Order: sequence, then C-alpha cells, then structure tokens
Amino acid sequence: SIIDRLESHDSVFLATFARRFHVIDGFTSDHARLDERLPELRVTDQLDDFDGSGICESMIKGVTVLSHAPESCARKALLVFTDGDFDTSSHGAEDVIAKAQFAGVTIYSIVIRGFPIEADAYTIRLGPGRIASETGGLTFVVNWLDGDLLTAAIDSIATDLDNQYLLGFAASPWSSGALSVELLLHNHPGMHTRAPRVVRFRPQDLTNDLLPPMPILPE
Repeated sequence: SIIDRLESHDSVFLATFARRFHVIDGFTSDHARLDERLPELRVTDQLDDFDGSGICESMIKGVTVLSHAPESCARKALLVFTDGDFDTSSHGAEDVIAKAQFAGVTIYSIVIRGFPIEADAYTIRLGPGRIASETGGLTFVVNWLDGDLLTAAIDSIATDLDNQYLLGFAASPWSSGALSVELLLHNHPGMHTRAPRVVRFRPQDLTNDLLPPMPILPE
C-alpha cells in the first residue's frame, strides 16, 4: 500500500531484520519488482532468533543504508514494521535518534500487536514513539487482524511524506550539539505543525562565520 502511494520516480529499498539485518532489494524505482519481493517477508519465531541483533541496531543499519542513497533522494525516510520489543538491543533510542538526525532521516514505525511477545505501552512510548517524535516521524500501534487500522496508518504516513518541508536555521559553533526546536506558524493558527523536538549536530562541522540562531524564522 505504501509503495502504491509513492511517486513513480521514488527510490525504495527493502530489508528485513531478525538474526541479522538483510537487504532484500537495494534502491530501485521499479515498484512492480518490489511488490513481487514482498511475499519474502515473514514473521520469525522468537525462539529462532537467539542471536538477534535487536531493533535499535537494525534501525541504525537502515539509516546507514539511507545515508548512501542516490543523490536524487532529497528526502530520506525509514518505515519500520515491528512488534516493538527492545529487549535484545544493546543500543538505545538515543543512539538511533542521533544517527538518524545526523543523516537527515525521518523514522516512522508501525507496531504490530497480536504476536506471542508484545511490547507494553511504556516500552513503545520510550522506544519507537520517541524515535519517531525526535526525528519528525510518526508511530502507530495496530492489531495485525485489523486491516482498517493498518490502512489508516499507512495513509497517514504517505500523506505525511507528501507534506514535508525542509527548514534551515543557523546554529552557533559553540553550541552543545543539541538544540531544542519549536515550530510555530503565527499567521496560520489552525494549521497543525510537527517538527523534531531536538536537533542534533556536530559543532566541529560548523564554520565560524555562521549567523547566530534566529529566534523566529522569516515567513
């Protein structure tokens, strides 16, 4: 469904993660071929995954793949289908967020319920929920038997991708490397806006002649 909502020139890569992160198909705009590969995706029994690398490590690897996307890919997004369980991860949400923000990647998560092992609401909020929120994405929790909720989640993500804008701002090279962000549209009070709450950057990558941070973005 998400592939069908994309533009014909949009590039997509398809990967799975369980025992290891595995790229099924590299970047391609041949969406028909991707549709043919989708049946290869399946749920792995937890007992078969003793050496699982964990969802955080897999997200980081996915972001790494996106950091090498074709130059034509101006926007980069990672859509993750998962049960939301973080128990096997040696990295945490902050590691994923930092990696994604440095690479300019927005992360969306669809947490599927109804499997033998389910993450509780607290784990989802501090895991996929926080990662999505701080990278500018969205998180949805659906039951695998409820096709309507899944369709609604995918429609929301596709619409969100179609309505993203890139805003730039100046940062002081003496900043700590993490800036709080609040996006306000003063002349459009009825318009809903969403942006990463924190933007991370490497101070050493900034030049000394940058302008000081702007308190209000120009219209």
